[in-house]
Amino acid sequence: MVSPEYSPIFECMKKYLLLLFNFLFLTQVAHSQNNVHQFYQEKNAEITAFAQTKDTAKLVAYYVKCLTKYDFTMLNDIDFDDSKGLEMAALIKDYESADMLFKYELSTGLVEAMFPSMSKRAPYWEYFGTDDAKQIMANYQKYRNIYKHGIHLAWISTVSNHMNTDQYARGLFNTHPTWVTGNAYKRFDYLDDGIKKKIMSTMIQVTDSLTFAAIYDAVNDYGFFTKSKIRGGLGPLLVHLYGPGRDQVHQGVSSTHFLDSVMLKAVKEGEFEPQEYAFMKDDPNPYSLETKSTYGSVTRGKDGYFIPNEILDIKNIDKRRAEIYLPPLWVDALLDSFELPEGYVQIKDEG
Repeated sequence: MVSPEYSPIFECMKKYLLLLFNFLFLTQVAHSQNNVHQFYQEKNAEITAFAQTKDTAKLVAYYVKCLTKYDFTMLNDIDFDDSKGLEMAALIKDYESADMLFKYELSTGLVEAMFPSMSKRAPYWEYFGTDDAKQIMANYQKYRNIYKHGIHLAWISTVSNHMNTDQYARGLFNTHPTWVTGNAYKRFDYLDDGIKKKIMSTMIQVTDSLTFAAIYDAVNDYGFFTKSKIRGGLGPLLVHLYGPGRDQVHQGVSSTHFLDSVMLKAVKEGEFEPQEYAFMKDDPNPYSLETKSTYGSVTRGKDGYFIPNEILDIKNIDKRRAEIYLPPLWVDALLDSFELPEGYVQIKDEG
């Protein structure tokens, strides 16, 4: 008698189930990627229209539509409304939309401690006086619980520990040294300046090395460091590990190239803001990957107005921006009131 475990029918069923699982998985991945692509197509069209018309009501209506059309976690991770939706709705006194966007802000981390200061400044003060806004604030804990539900505790623990160590290392001679050594001498005043510099440099080097090792392992264990998982992202830890002069190596992997690859992948998958990724690449300091700007996201003053920093291969900048879901540079110029640089070519079908 043939054991059912080895029967041809059983083997066929196993293969069928495996194929079905793979099909469902790939379908889900494709569906997710399509959602991200569709979102940015729509957003860039709306942002472009707003840049040209300044129709705030239309843009607010689009933001509200996003709340029901797209995944909540994705919207939070990519800051879908550029943190302006609630402010815009309050400004035009569209309080029904403001209510929805206020609930969203509370569900993604806006803290109760901000209410007093927000309620005293325009355009929020009038909106915060409405009965609906007061009721939403009264239900603060309900929305706070939604926010807490998305937090990844292991990631939070990793970030908190290394954020504290990073601050201690970089502030060693500006604060009381007992945090690190138990020594009672304030700021190590008895040490020669050259020795102080060497100690601090070594501590920062060791700290950054350990931080990258922890981030590398956490990404492999827990996935990308999204805003939802770790209360806003990695923040200052990233800039100390990204670019020439700050590169660390763990298991033969460069921190700059590792972070660049995971951030770019996260942009494509709707887990990281394109603007934040572009700024990391473009920021004109020692952490930057290029001496010239890649995406034109950083501007500087020149002769009384602002222009982007010098741009690498400027004729193809909008193609590069489109690859990470950013609108054309001329749209940013209209929104942020800066001059387009010499050599920029606006493609005709962009409007």
